[in-house]
Amino acid sequence: MASKCAYRLTTLVGREALLQDIRNKIDTAPLGPQIIFLSGDGGIGKTRVLEVLQKELDRENYFIPDEIIDFYQPKMHTATGLSARIYGTSSDEVKSCLDAYADARENLKIPRYAGDVGVDKLRQESLNAFINGIHKCSQKKRTVVFLDTAEQLVYSEKIFADVWNWILESIQRWGNVSLILAGRPGKTKTDLLFEQVQKKSISVHFHKIPELTIAGAKAYFGAVVKACEADGDFQLAERVINLSGTHQELAHKCSNGRPILLALLVDYLSVGEHPEVLETLRNQEELENILINRFIEDSEIGDMLRAMGRAPKGVDEDLLAKLLDISINEAAQKIKNICRFSFVKQPPHTDRWFLHDEMYSMLNKHIFNSPYDSFDEDDANIAIGDYYRDLLIAIKGELTWAYFALEEGDEKISLVDTLPEINDRRREALLELMYYQLRQDVVNGFQGFYRNACEVVAAMHIRLTAEMRSFLEDESVSEDVKLRREFIEAVLEAENIRRLWIEQKPSEAKEATLELNGKLISSTDDLVGVSVSLQNWEAYYQNIDLNDFEIAEKLLKDSIEKLNFVVQDAKEEKYLEDVKVWHAGIVYGYAWWLIGFLKRNQYMTKDAIASYQEAVRHFRNANIDIYLAGALNDLGYALCEEGNWHDAKPLVNEALEKRRALGSLVPVGRSLNTMGIIERYEGSYSTAIKYNEAALRVFKAANHKSGQGLALTALANSYQRLAYTVGDEGEIARINKIKYYRDAIGFSEEAVDTLREIGATRPMADALKELGCACRNLVHYKRKYPLLIEESLDELKGKSLTVLQEALSLADNDPYRKLEAEINIAYLGFYAGDEDLYNQSIAAAKKLVPEKYKIDDELQLEDQQMRLFWTQLGKLHMLQGRHALEVDDDFDGAIEYFAKGLECNNKYKDHYPGMQQAETHVYNILKVKRYKELLSVSKIVKKFEEEHNLQGRSFIRQRLSTRSLWVEEDD
Repeated sequence: MASKCAYRLTTLVGREALLQDIRNKIDTAPLGPQIIFLSGDGGIGKTRVLEVLQKELDRENYFIPDEIIDFYQPKMHTATGLSARIYGTSSDEVKSCLDAYADARENLKIPRYAGDVGVDKLRQESLNAFINGIHKCSQKKRTVVFLDTAEQLVYSEKIFADVWNWILESIQRWGNVSLILAGRPGKTKTDLLFEQVQKKSISVHFHKIPELTIAGAKAYFGAVVKACEADGDFQLAERVINLSGTHQELAHKCSNGRPILLALLVDYLSVGEHPEVLETLRNQEELENILINRFIEDSEIGDMLRAMGRAPKGVDEDLLAKLLDISINEAAQKIKNICRFSFVKQPPHTDRWFLHDEMYSMLNKHIFNSPYDSFDEDDANIAIGDYYRDLLIAIKGELTWAYFALEEGDEKISLVDTLPEINDRRREALLELMYYQLRQDVVNGFQGFYRNACEVVAAMHIRLTAEMRSFLEDESVSEDVKLRREFIEAVLEAENIRRLWIEQKPSEAKEATLELNGKLISSTDDLVGVSVSLQNWEAYYQNIDLNDFEIAEKLLKDSIEKLNFVVQDAKEEKYLEDVKVWHAGIVYGYAWWLIGFLKRNQYMTKDAIASYQEAVRHFRNANIDIYLAGALNDLGYALCEEGNWHDAKPLVNEALEKRRALGSLVPVGRSLNTMGIIERYEGSYSTAIKYNEAALRVFKAANHKSGQGLALTALANSYQRLAYTVGDEGEIARINKIKYYRDAIGFSEEAVDTLREIGATRPMADALKELGCACRNLVHYKRKYPLLIEESLDELKGKSLTVLQEALSLADNDPYRKLEAEINIAYLGFYAGDEDLYNQSIAAAKKLVPEKYKIDDELQLEDQQMRLFWTQLGKLHMLQGRHALEVDDDFDGAIEYFAKGLECNNKYKDHYPGMQQAETHVYNILKVKRYKELLSVSKIVKKFEEEHNLQGRSFIRQRLSTRSLWVEEDD
C-alpha cells in the first residue's frame, strides 16, 4: 500500500505559531493592499505553509482562489499571464466582478496571434479592466492571492520580471488585496523584493520560516505514522516508529530542520531501508548523499529520477518514453509507480510531472556532476531534442490544417478558438526547447531565443527575456568564450527597444536607444551588429513610417557599410557557429530588406529586387523564418510588378508555407493576397479570386481592417478583369459581365469604407480607383446596352468621376498613381462621350510621363526601374488609338497609336493580360480589312519604326506577321 508520505500530510506540524501570526496579519490588515513575504531556504516548507493557509482561511470573510500561483512557470512572469491565472482560479462571485476583464481578455485573444501592431493597447485595456474588477471585488471582501517561488522574479540586482514591475506600479489600485509571496532569501532574491515594497505606501510584513525544532521534527514523524496507519501502510508506519529518539535527533541535525529532507528520509524508509544508517552520518551533505544514492541504486526508481532530473520543465508520458527508450504505456506505469513519493508532484491543469526543487538540486550536486554521467546526459539531450522536434512538427501540421480549413471557407472552424490554443502550445514548446538548448549549447540556445523574439507579441517576448536572464543568473552556468554576457545583455536591451517601437512608444524608444548607444560606444567591435540594429529600427519605425525615405535610406546604407564584413563571413562555415556574425548577418539582411521596401515604394523595382534578394540570402543563411518569409513575399511581389510572375509564385508560396507554420494571422493573409495578385497579373482571375477570398477570411478572423481593405480591393480588381474575359455575344454573357462589374463595385465600396475608417489613405486610393473604374465600365455598357442597367448615365458618370478624382487627390506626389488616375479619368471621358473631360485628362497624363520612358532608347532601360509605367503608357496610347478610330475616324492615326501602345506593353512583358487585351483589340480591327487597307497599315508601321529606330523589329510587325496580317507591295 502506498503511504501518504510527508509531502501530502493533511496537517502542517511545527508551524502553528507562524500560521496564526500570518492569519492575524490578514485579519487585522488596514484598508488597501497588503503584501506578506514568507522567506526560507529550499525545502523549508514555504509551499506547504501557502497550501495550509489557502485551505484553512475563512472563506466567509475572504475571497480565496482555488490554486496557488507559482512563479516557476515563465508565463506567470507577465502581467497578462498572472491576471489570467488569478481570474481562472477565482470563484464565480469574483469572476462576476471581472466581467469587463473577461471581455477585454477575449478581445485580446486573436490580436495576440494576428502578427501586427496594436496589441499593447488592448493588453493595457485588459489589465486596467482586471485592476478595476479586483478593486470592485475587494470592496465586498478582502481578496487573498497566494504566490510561490517569488525569487524567480529577480533576474539580477537591478532587473525584475515584468509582472513584478506591474504589481509595484498598480497594487495601490487593487483595493483590499493581500498578496502572500513565498520565496528564497538572498540579496538578489525575495529580500530584494521586500526592500522595494518597503519604499511604497503599502502594508508589508516579512516572515522568515525557521527550521523545524527537534520537537517539530519529532511531531512531524508522529504525524507521518498517523498518516501511514490511516492509509493502511502499517509496514512503513512501523519503520518510522522504530526511529529511536536518538535517530530522530540525528535526522533533525543532519537535515538542519528542513522538512524536505525529513520527507525524503520517510521515502527512503518506504523502499525497505532501516534507520541505522543515520548513526554514521554527520551533516546534511552526507544525509543527502545517502538518500539520493539509495534511490538511484533502485533500478525502478533510479531510472525515473535520472530521466526526470534531466527535464526540469517536467515530463509527460511521451517525453519519459523517449528518455527511457520504452513504450508510452510502460512510461505511464512508471509514472504511476513513482508518483507516491514526496519528491514527485503534478501541478494543476498540466499533464507534466516534476520533481521537488531540492531533488533537482541534489541530483545535480550528487549524481549529474559525475564524470561518468556525460553519456547519460548526451542521450537525454538527444531524447529531449527529439521530443520537442516531434511536438513542433505535429503543431505545425495542426496550424497548416487550421489555415487550410479557414482559407477554404470551412464554417465549422473557428480560429478564435483553435488558433490561440494551438499557438499557445507552439510557443510553450519553443520556450521550453530554448531552455534546454541554452544549457546544452549556448550558441544554439541564443539563436533559438533570437528567432523566437523576432516573431512574438509582447507577453511572449517578456517570457523569452525572462528565460534568458534566468539562464544568465544561473550560478551553475559557466561563461562561454564564444558568447560573452556583454553581448547577450546588449541584445536583450536592444530587443526591448524594438518592443517600444512596435508598441508605438517613440519617445521611450529614442531615450533607450541613446542610453544603449552610450554603452556600446565603449564596447568592442563585435557588438557593432547590436548598434546597427538600433539604427535599422529608427529608420523603419520613425523615418519610413513618416515617409521620410531620404533620411531612412541614408541610415540604412550606413548600416550596410558598417556590416559589410558579414558578406565575407557569411560565405564561411563559421557563419552559424560564430553567434555574433550570425546576429550581425540578420541585422545586415534586415537593412537590405528595408532598402528593398524603400526602393519599391519609389518605383525603383530593379533595385528593390536586388535588395530583397540580398536580404533573402542572409535570412536563409541565418535560418530565421519570420524574416525570410517576409522578404520572400516582398521579393515575389516586386518580381510580379516586373512581370516575372513565373519566379514570383514559388517564392510567395514558400513564404505562405512558412507563415502558416509560424502561426500569425496577418502575415498569412498578406501572402495569400500576394498570391492572388500574382495570379491576377498572370491572367488566372478565378484562381486569384480564391486566394483573395481566403486572404479576406484570414484578415476578418484577425479583425485586421487594413488587411481586409487590401483583400477587398484585390477582389474588386480581379472581378473587373474577369469581366474583361466575358464577351458581349448574347444577353446572358452581357448580364454576367455587368454582374462582375457590380461585384467589383460592392467589394471596392466595402474596401473604401473599411480603409477610410482607419485613415489608411494610400490603400484607400487604390480602392477608390477600383470603385471608379467599375462605375466607369458600367458607363460604357450603359451606352451600349441601356436596358440592362438601371442607373442613369449621369448618375454612373458622376459617381465614377467623384471617386476617381478623390483617388487622384490622394496620389499626392506619387507619379505612377497620378498618371494611372489621369488615364482612368480619360477613359471615363471616352466611355461617357465627354470630349472635354477626355482631352483635359489626356493632356494632364502626357505631362506626367517621365522623359526617360522612350520606346526608341534601349540605353536608358536600366534607369526605367518601374516597369509598370510601361503598362500605363500602353493604356494611354491604346486609348488614344481607340479615340482616333471611334471618335475622330482617323484610321491611320489609330494604327500609329496602337503601334506605340503595343510597343510600350512589350517593354513591360511580351505576354500578360493587358498585352493580350491590346493585341486582341488590334487583331479584331484588322482581321476584317482587305489587302489594300492592310498595305496602308504596313506603311504606317514602317514609318513608325523609322521614327523610333525600330526598323523591322517593332512588336506590332511581329504580331501582324504571326497572324498573317502583314502585307507588303512585293507580296
